[in-house]
Amino acid sequence: MDIEFNREVMAESAMLFPEALRLDEKTIRIESDDYLKLFMMFRACLNLGGSIS
Repeated sequence: MDIEFNREVMAESAMLFPEALRLDEKTIRIESDDYLKLFMMFRACLNLGGSIS
């Protein structure tokens, strides 16, 4: 799953998540075979990225 943030600093913050892979300035990728784990990682990345104001 690729997640594109509005700002580069949001993607940088989400990179604190160990499974995140940086694709470009505003985009990260997370992958898992387990859909529940993928959803939980997605929410965690959004929380990390959204913590930047």
